[in-house]
Amino acid sequence: MMDDIYISWDDLQRIFQKKKRKIIRAALLGGLFSLAYFLFTPPTFQASATFKQASSRPESGFDLKKLARSLSGSPSEASTTPLMLSRTVLAKTVEELGLQARISRQGSLTKKFLACRDNLLAELSRDLPLREEFQFKNVSYEREKPCQLFLRFSSPDSFEILDRDHKTLGSGLLHQKVACDGLSFILTQTPGALKIGTLYPLSILPCQSVIQEVKSRVSVKPLKEDKNILAISFRDSHPQKAAVFVNTLMKKYEEFLIEENKTVLGAQLKYLDQRQNELNAKLDADIKDHVAMLKKSLVDQGFMGVEQEMDSILEPLQIYRTRLNEIEVETAGLEQRLSQTDSPADSSFKLAQQFGKNLAEQMENVSLLLQKVEKNEPLDSSALAAIFKDRLERAHPTDDPKKEELTAHLQTLMQHLSLRQKNLQESSAYLDKIESDFSGMTLEASRELFQQYCRQLDDLQAQLKQVVFFRDHLHEPHFEISTLSNVLNDAVTQQLVQKSSELEGQLCDLITRSGKEHDRLKETLAIQKRFLESHLSQTLELGKIRIQLFKEKIGSLYKVMKDLLQKEKAVLENKIADLKAKMQEVPELWHMDKRLKFKAELTKGMMEGLTQIAESKNLSRHLYQVESKPLDAALFSFSPEPPRLLLKGLAGAVGLAALFYLFALIQAAFQGLPASLATLRFMGAHISGAFSSPRAAAFDALSPQDLETLRKIASFLVQRSEKKLVTTFLSPRGSDFCFHLAHLLALRQQKILIIDCNFDRIVPPGDLPGLWQVLHNSIPQLPLRHEAHYDYLPAGGTTRHGSELLSSDRFTELMAQCREHYDFIFLLRQTSLASQEAQELLHMTDLAVITTEEESQDTLKPYLQWPRQKEKICVTFAQYPMTVE
Repeated sequence: MMDDIYISWDDLQRIFQKKKRKIIRAALLGGLFSLAYFLFTPPTFQASATFKQASSRPESGFDLKKLARSLSGSPSEASTTPLMLSRTVLAKTVEELGLQARISRQGSLTKKFLACRDNLLAELSRDLPLREEFQFKNVSYEREKPCQLFLRFSSPDSFEILDRDHKTLGSGLLHQKVACDGLSFILTQTPGALKIGTLYPLSILPCQSVIQEVKSRVSVKPLKEDKNILAISFRDSHPQKAAVFVNTLMKKYEEFLIEENKTVLGAQLKYLDQRQNELNAKLDADIKDHVAMLKKSLVDQGFMGVEQEMDSILEPLQIYRTRLNEIEVETAGLEQRLSQTDSPADSSFKLAQQFGKNLAEQMENVSLLLQKVEKNEPLDSSALAAIFKDRLERAHPTDDPKKEELTAHLQTLMQHLSLRQKNLQESSAYLDKIESDFSGMTLEASRELFQQYCRQLDDLQAQLKQVVFFRDHLHEPHFEISTLSNVLNDAVTQQLVQKSSELEGQLCDLITRSGKEHDRLKETLAIQKRFLESHLSQTLELGKIRIQLFKEKIGSLYKVMKDLLQKEKAVLENKIADLKAKMQEVPELWHMDKRLKFKAELTKGMMEGLTQIAESKNLSRHLYQVESKPLDAALFSFSPEPPRLLLKGLAGAVGLAALFYLFALIQAAFQGLPASLATLRFMGAHISGAFSSPRAAAFDALSPQDLETLRKIASFLVQRSEKKLVTTFLSPRGSDFCFHLAHLLALRQQKILIIDCNFDRIVPPGDLPGLWQVLHNSIPQLPLRHEAHYDYLPAGGTTRHGSELLSSDRFTELMAQCREHYDFIFLLRQTSLASQEAQELLHMTDLAVITTEEESQDTLKPYLQWPRQKEKICVTFAQYPMTVE
């Protein structure tokens, strides 16, 4: 915070008080200079007029410039610098009025005198006398440097033109054009007091400089009530010239607008005609492109337009997608059926293989049994089939069965087993060909075959149920075996049924048969039924295999149908992909078709719009020309503008005074801004107050301000008097007020010792001896002066090494002795606060009273930081008034 620079209102007041005399002198000088300047400036007459400028016709379409202007908040075109102040308009005005040519008849002193007279008369609201002057018109001078010539009149209507060397360049007449050496003009008026034969100096100025001069005196602003009405004013020292200039300016501006509008209108109409021709050619090209696209579409796709082609793609695409959904549903059903079917084909193959193995074992056993029977060898019951087991157990091994009967039965069984083995082999071979038989089948054929297999499976299952019924009721006495021939049509079954039926018929013939033969027939019939039962069991096994075979065929058909559906799905997806590929081309064709149509319609609309614009432009421009015209012409005014000399003088005085004060403030900021008490208080310092003067008056004659300041300092000291304190008084102007402060403290029953530490002054004889002699041990005792309210010890000598004397051990011992007898010890030192001596004096004191005057903030920063560095030292500030320069 201490590194910052603070400034308060008191600082500004102190700087003003310090520079007050110079500021007043600057104000007087500024007022006089301003008054003299405006007093010797010729008064001006102001001519005013109004011009109505037509508002621009709104153009159709989007205007980016207007949008940017509205968003930025910039003024409209009418409130900006008007076109009336353009160089073109002003140049024509200057040329017609002849403002480039000027003749001066008076000297500079005469002009100043006349200007002073006219300003005084104008200030008193008096009319000014009119002065007749030379007037020119249609001055043409294109050079960049001014030209100095002379005019000499030989008669009131004729004159000669001379150069600087008084050589004749040409001659001319009044109201006639004169041309010479790149210059041409017409002289229209001469003053009444024309002197024949006298040389009149003629100055021809460059047009550019005259335009800049005139532009500074003319004002063109739009009225607040109506932005389209321009208020025009012009100031000139001659009233007639001011009015003529304003009227001529409006006239030239009106002519400029007419000419400019004609030029712009011609260019716009020419451009519109060109654009119409271009749009016609573009429309023809667009129509040709559209026709070419339709021809190509008709040849390649067979359609005239994009809509027909879209219909030809969308209809089959919808059909294919519907069929694709049906295939998805059908495939899901087939997968579900496949998951519910029995074990695959390898399970049927294993079942048939196991069954064939059993048949082979039975055939081997029957073949061995048949050989033993034919050789009359003993039979082993373990080698016989299950159907002969009961009978062999009942027979004794040594019995001699009938060879022919057993042989016939064994041969029949052998044939039966051979037939079953053959059927099993055929079934196994057929099982191997299932997959290959369905290859190349169509989906419709597979569906029909599936229906056939389902019907055959149902028939086979019904047949097996009948076989189970016959097998279960075969051994019943009243069972009719011949009914089997209606169910089973194979040769073995027919043969067994036939033999069983014959045995039943023989059993029914009880008259011709004996009882033993009857028993033998029953036994033979039972064996035949067991053969038949075995045959039915084998038939059931084969039927189950066939059922499993049908199921596997159906499962294979499922797979085939699934594969066919997948193939059909792939075909449909390829077709859909082809259609989608075609559809991808359709947007491009649609885009091309719409673009061509849009271009044709756009070109047509642009042609119609351009036609309307071409018709309306001419009308709008003519209306613009008619509406833009002068509204009120400028009139002569014989009363000049009030010069307001006193007001301008006061403004000059205030302006120069403020400028000088600003300069003083900046100078003070660079040199170090003097710190006021308010600034020190803001910086955290203890403030006691300000003194009215560096020199203290008598105690009874103290001003209230000084007395209040002394009381604050006394209060500051007393509040910190818990021990004997050494107080240093530092000031660049002296500390005379400390004696009055000692008087106030004495009234508070405080004992005070004042020691003068100023060794840089001449010591009067009355101050000898003093502190200097004590520090040099020249006297044994302190030479104190006992006053009424305090004791005083003068410096007693002059030396440049006072700082070193105060830093000596002898001075420290002296301070220790004095602390025992006094409440406060005042050390007076008059020195610069920026010196090292002033800062070293703080090391030997307890309190410090610093009186400032013009010290800067940087100078006082060490004293502000001192209480923070050494807590036992407290500092208070007082202030003298600044010296007025």
